[in-house]
Amino acid sequence: MPKNYNVFVYGTLMKGFDGYKKYMCKGNYISNGSLKGIMYHTGSGYPAVIYDSKKGGEVAGELYKVDENLMKELRRYEGIGSLLTCYEEKLVKIQTKDGDIPARVFVVSPFWKNLIKLSGVLVSNGDWKKFVTAPPKKAWQTIAPAILFFVSFIFVFQIIFKITG
Repeated sequence: MPKNYNVFVYGTLMKGFDGYKKYMCKGNYISNGSLKGIMYHTGSGYPAVIYDSKKGGEVAGELYKVDENLMKELRRYEGIGSLLTCYEEKLVKIQTKDGDIPARVFVVSPFWKNLIKLSGVLVSNGDWKKFVTAPPKKAWQTIAPAILFFVSFIFVFQIIFKITG
């Protein structure tokens, strides 16, 4: 019997974004929901969430049921298994209007946590859709996170290369 997964998405995999058109449209929408965490804009056009069930704010997103094949595609899309991804897959409780539902979500791995905090821009309302549709900021506010993320990425890459090289 094929295995199904509940998956919570909070960024470019939601309705209205390219990731939805490519991946999540193949899943079955369950509900809007939220988890406890802290959302950052990485400067690369997508968000990253640090999961924190105790101190985190509400992170808005969508809950889907997906099959094994789509789950494999999502893991590949998020870079799970790669040394260079900032994400890990975690099973958490998603709050919905019908109660808590366990689901898989791709959140920042502990190794990348401080780098994301340093280089990312806090999305204080935890809502990626509202964040990307907000009025534009000054040019330096838009480009600074991308530069910081790029510099940080090079720094981490050098650390990994020195460790493994």
